[in-house]
Amino acid sequence: MTALTPLFPRQPVPSLEVPLVGGGSWKLADQSPENFTLIVFYRGLHCPICSNYLRDLNRKIEDFGKTGTEVICISSDGKERAEQTIEKWEVDNITFGYDLDLDKAREWGADEVINYRETPKFSERVKELTDGLGVDLVFDCVGADIWNENLLSMAPRGRLVITGVTSGAQVDMNLALLHNRPLQLMGSGGRSNRTFADFMKVVHHGSLHGIVAKVFPLDDVAGAHQAMEDRNFYGKLVIES
Repeated sequence: MTALTPLFPRQPVPSLEVPLVGGGSWKLADQSPENFTLIVFYRGLHCPICSNYLRDLNRKIEDFGKTGTEVICISSDGKERAEQTIEKWEVDNITFGYDLDLDKAREWGADEVINYRETPKFSERVKELTDGLGVDLVFDCVGADIWNENLLSMAPRGRLVITGVTSGAQVDMNLALLHNRPLQLMGSGGRSNRTFADFMKVVHHGSLHGIVAKVFPLDDVAGAHQAMEDRNFYGKLVIES
Protein backbone atom coordinates (compact mmCIF):
# COMPACT_ATOMS: atom_id res chain seq x y z
CA MET A 1 0.00 0.00 0.00
CA THR A 2 1.28 3.48 -0.90
CA ALA A 3 1.63 5.84 2.05
CA LEU A 4 -0.58 8.92 2.25
CA THR A 5 1.23 11.97 0.88
CA PRO A 6 0.46 15.29 2.59
CA LEU A 7 -0.18 18.04 0.02
CA PHE A 8 0.81 21.61 0.80
CA PRO A 9 0.28 24.89 -1.09
CA ARG A 10 3.16 25.95 -3.37
CA GLN A 11 4.97 22.64 -2.86
CA PRO A 12 5.64 19.93 -5.48
CA VAL A 13 2.87 17.36 -5.88
CA PRO A 14 3.04 13.70 -6.93
CA SER A 15 3.33 12.82 -10.60
CA LEU A 16 0.09 12.18 -12.47
CA GLU A 17 -0.68 10.69 -15.88
CA VAL A 18 -4.03 9.36 -17.13
CA PRO A 19 -5.58 8.39 -20.47
CA LEU A 20 -8.07 10.86 -21.89
CA VAL A 21 -11.60 10.36 -23.15
CA GLY A 22 -11.33 10.96 -26.89
CA GLY A 23 -7.81 9.59 -27.14
CA GLY A 24 -4.31 10.43 -26.03
CA SER A 25 -3.07 10.93 -22.51
CA TRP A 26 -2.66 13.76 -20.02
CA LYS A 27 0.51 14.24 -17.99
CA LEU A 28 0.74 16.86 -15.28
CA ALA A 29 4.45 17.46 -15.91
CA ASP A 30 3.68 18.50 -19.50
CA GLN A 31 1.10 21.15 -18.61
CA SER A 32 1.90 24.84 -19.12
CA PRO A 33 -1.19 26.89 -18.24
CA GLU A 34 -1.08 30.65 -18.08
CA ASN A 35 -1.71 30.54 -14.33
CA PHE A 36 -3.08 27.33 -12.83
CA THR A 37 -4.04 23.72 -13.50
CA LEU A 38 -7.22 22.68 -11.67
CA ILE A 39 -7.45 18.90 -11.13
CA VAL A 40 -10.87 17.68 -9.98
CA PHE A 41 -11.02 14.14 -8.61
CA TYR A 42 -14.60 12.81 -8.65
CA ARG A 43 -16.03 9.50 -7.47
CA GLY A 44 -17.41 8.26 -10.76
CA LEU A 45 -20.55 7.80 -12.83
CA HIS A 46 -22.48 6.36 -9.87
CA CYS A 47 -22.24 9.58 -7.82
CA PRO A 48 -25.20 12.02 -8.11
CA ILE A 49 -23.40 14.59 -5.97
CA CYS A 50 -20.48 14.60 -8.42
CA SER A 51 -22.98 15.10 -11.24
CA ASN A 52 -24.25 18.33 -9.69
CA TYR A 53 -20.76 19.67 -9.08
CA LEU A 54 -19.42 18.83 -12.53
CA ARG A 55 -22.46 20.23 -14.31
CA ASP A 56 -21.90 23.50 -12.51
CA LEU A 57 -18.20 23.36 -13.39
CA ASN A 58 -19.05 22.64 -17.03
CA ARG A 59 -21.04 25.89 -17.19
CA LYS A 60 -18.09 27.84 -15.79
CA ILE A 61 -15.27 26.40 -17.91
CA GLU A 62 -15.10 29.54 -20.06
CA ASP A 63 -14.76 31.68 -16.92
CA PHE A 64 -11.90 29.49 -15.70
CA GLY A 65 -10.22 29.87 -19.07
CA LYS A 66 -10.36 33.66 -18.79
CA THR A 67 -8.36 33.41 -15.53
CA GLY A 68 -5.68 31.31 -17.21
CA THR A 69 -6.82 28.12 -15.49
CA GLU A 70 -6.94 24.77 -17.30
CA VAL A 71 -9.30 22.13 -15.88
CA ILE A 72 -9.31 18.32 -15.96
CA CYS A 73 -11.65 15.89 -14.13
CA ILE A 74 -10.35 12.45 -13.21
CA SER A 75 -11.79 9.30 -11.60
CA SER A 76 -11.02 5.60 -11.30
CA ASP A 77 -13.84 4.77 -13.72
CA GLY A 78 -12.87 2.97 -16.91
CA LYS A 79 -13.07 4.45 -20.40
CA GLU A 80 -16.67 3.39 -21.11
CA ARG A 81 -18.04 4.81 -17.87
CA ALA A 82 -16.06 8.04 -18.34
CA GLU A 83 -17.60 8.39 -21.81
CA GLN A 84 -21.05 7.81 -20.33
CA THR A 85 -20.35 10.45 -17.68
CA ILE A 86 -19.80 13.09 -20.36
CA GLU A 87 -22.90 12.03 -22.27
CA LYS A 88 -25.31 11.52 -19.38
CA TRP A 89 -24.22 14.52 -17.33
CA GLU A 90 -23.90 16.78 -20.42
CA VAL A 91 -20.43 18.02 -19.44
CA ASP A 92 -18.65 18.02 -22.78
CA ASN A 93 -16.83 21.31 -22.08
CA ILE A 94 -14.59 19.50 -19.60
CA THR A 95 -11.50 17.40 -20.29
CA PHE A 96 -11.89 13.95 -18.69
CA GLY A 97 -9.25 11.45 -17.65
CA TYR A 98 -10.01 7.92 -16.50
CA ASP A 99 -8.46 4.77 -14.97
CA LEU A 100 -6.91 6.59 -12.02
CA ASP A 101 -4.82 4.01 -10.19
CA LEU A 102 -5.91 3.51 -6.57
CA ASP A 103 -2.36 3.86 -5.26
CA LYS A 104 -2.07 7.10 -7.17
CA ALA A 105 -5.31 8.28 -5.56
CA ARG A 106 -3.70 7.71 -2.17
CA GLU A 107 -0.65 9.70 -3.21
CA TRP A 108 -2.96 12.58 -4.07
CA GLY A 109 -4.61 12.69 -0.67
CA ALA A 110 -7.20 9.92 -0.38
CA ASP A 111 -6.91 8.41 3.09
CA GLU A 112 -7.85 5.02 1.66
CA VAL A 113 -9.65 3.57 -1.34
CA ILE A 114 -11.43 0.24 -1.84
CA ASN A 115 -12.85 -1.10 -5.09
CA TYR A 116 -15.89 -3.07 -3.93
CA ARG A 117 -16.03 -5.00 -7.20
CA GLU A 118 -12.49 -6.29 -6.64
CA THR A 119 -12.99 -6.67 -2.87
CA PRO A 120 -16.54 -8.02 -2.33
CA LYS A 121 -15.92 -8.57 1.41
CA PHE A 122 -14.81 -4.96 1.81
CA SER A 123 -15.95 -4.83 5.45
CA GLU A 124 -12.88 -6.89 6.35
CA ARG A 125 -10.65 -4.29 4.73
CA VAL A 126 -12.55 -1.48 6.47
CA LYS A 127 -11.94 -3.16 9.83
CA GLU A 128 -8.24 -3.51 9.03
CA LEU A 129 -8.00 0.18 8.21
CA THR A 130 -9.85 1.27 11.37
CA ASP A 131 -8.10 -1.04 13.85
CA GLY A 132 -11.21 -3.19 14.10
CA LEU A 133 -13.55 -0.30 14.95
CA GLY A 134 -15.40 0.28 11.69
CA VAL A 135 -16.58 3.62 10.27
CA ASP A 136 -18.96 6.12 11.81
CA LEU A 137 -20.86 7.02 8.63
CA VAL A 138 -21.80 5.19 5.41
CA PHE A 139 -23.55 6.79 2.42
CA ASP A 140 -25.04 3.98 0.31
CA CYS A 141 -26.26 4.68 -3.22
CA VAL A 142 -25.97 1.03 -4.37
CA GLY A 143 -28.42 -0.89 -2.19
CA ALA A 144 -28.98 -4.62 -1.90
CA ASP A 145 -25.67 -5.90 -3.29
CA ILE A 146 -23.57 -4.29 -0.57
CA TRP A 147 -26.13 -4.00 2.25
CA ASN A 148 -24.64 -6.56 4.63
CA GLU A 149 -21.09 -5.42 3.93
CA ASN A 150 -22.12 -1.85 4.76
CA LEU A 151 -23.57 -2.95 8.11
CA LEU A 152 -20.50 -5.03 8.89
CA SER A 153 -18.29 -2.02 8.10
CA MET A 154 -19.91 0.22 10.69
CA ALA A 155 -18.71 1.09 14.15
CA PRO A 156 -21.05 0.89 17.15
CA ARG A 157 -23.49 3.82 17.01
CA GLY A 158 -22.55 4.33 13.38
CA ARG A 159 -25.02 5.79 10.88
CA LEU A 160 -26.03 4.35 7.50
CA VAL A 161 -27.72 6.78 5.10
CA ILE A 162 -29.59 5.30 2.12
CA THR A 163 -29.29 7.59 -0.91
CA GLY A 164 -30.11 5.06 -3.66
CA VAL A 165 -30.96 1.43 -4.40
CA THR A 166 -29.47 0.90 -7.85
CA SER A 167 -28.75 -2.79 -7.27
CA GLY A 168 -32.14 -3.53 -5.69
CA ALA A 169 -34.31 -2.58 -2.73
CA GLN A 170 -35.06 -5.99 -1.17
CA VAL A 171 -32.58 -7.44 1.33
CA ASP A 172 -32.38 -10.30 3.83
CA MET A 173 -31.34 -8.54 7.00
CA ASN A 174 -29.47 -10.13 9.89
CA LEU A 175 -31.13 -8.44 12.88
CA ALA A 176 -28.30 -9.60 15.13
CA LEU A 177 -26.16 -6.91 13.51
CA LEU A 178 -28.44 -4.33 15.12
CA HIS A 179 -28.97 -6.22 18.36
CA ASN A 180 -25.26 -6.51 19.09
CA ARG A 181 -24.28 -3.03 17.91
CA PRO A 182 -26.53 0.05 18.20
CA LEU A 183 -26.69 1.43 14.66
CA GLN A 184 -28.75 4.18 13.02
CA LEU A 185 -30.39 3.47 9.66
CA MET A 186 -31.95 6.40 7.85
CA GLY A 187 -33.15 7.55 4.44
CA SER A 188 -32.16 10.76 2.70
CA GLY A 189 -35.52 11.64 1.14
CA GLY A 190 -37.38 13.42 3.95
CA ARG A 191 -38.73 16.48 2.15
CA SER A 192 -41.75 18.60 3.02
CA ASN A 193 -44.63 19.32 0.63
CA ARG A 194 -43.49 22.94 0.49
CA THR A 195 -39.97 21.95 -0.49
CA PHE A 196 -41.32 19.66 -3.20
CA ALA A 197 -43.58 22.44 -4.53
CA ASP A 198 -40.62 24.83 -4.72
CA PHE A 199 -38.61 22.15 -6.49
CA MET A 200 -41.33 21.62 -9.10
CA LYS A 201 -41.44 25.36 -9.81
CA VAL A 202 -37.76 25.21 -10.72
CA VAL A 203 -38.43 22.21 -12.97
CA HIS A 204 -41.36 24.00 -14.62
CA HIS A 205 -39.18 27.02 -15.47
CA GLY A 206 -36.61 24.74 -17.12
CA SER A 207 -33.76 25.25 -14.67
CA LEU A 208 -33.72 21.53 -13.86
CA HIS A 209 -34.52 18.49 -15.93
CA GLY A 210 -34.45 14.76 -15.31
CA ILE A 211 -31.60 12.60 -16.59
CA VAL A 212 -32.84 9.73 -18.76
CA ALA A 213 -30.21 7.06 -19.31
CA LYS A 214 -32.19 4.94 -21.79
CA VAL A 215 -35.74 4.50 -23.08
CA PHE A 216 -37.18 0.99 -23.61
CA PRO A 217 -40.35 0.02 -25.49
CA LEU A 218 -43.00 -1.81 -23.49
CA ASP A 219 -42.17 -5.11 -25.20
CA ASP A 220 -38.57 -4.89 -23.94
CA VAL A 221 -39.17 -4.77 -20.22
CA ALA A 222 -36.64 -7.59 -19.87
CA GLY A 223 -34.02 -5.34 -21.44
CA ALA A 224 -34.75 -2.63 -18.89
CA HIS A 225 -34.41 -5.12 -16.05
CA GLN A 226 -31.11 -6.33 -17.48
CA ALA A 227 -29.83 -2.76 -17.73
CA MET A 228 -30.76 -2.22 -14.08
CA GLU A 229 -28.95 -5.40 -13.04
CA ASP A 230 -25.84 -4.44 -15.03
CA ARG A 231 -25.82 -0.98 -13.36
CA ASN A 232 -23.76 0.42 -16.20
CA PHE A 233 -25.76 3.62 -16.59
CA TYR A 234 -26.54 6.91 -14.87
CA GLY A 235 -29.99 8.48 -14.61
CA LYS A 236 -33.41 6.91 -15.06
CA LEU A 237 -34.58 4.00 -17.18
CA VAL A 238 -37.90 4.74 -18.90
CA ILE A 239 -40.39 2.26 -20.34
CA GLU A 240 -42.72 3.69 -22.99
CA SER A 241 -46.08 2.16 -23.83
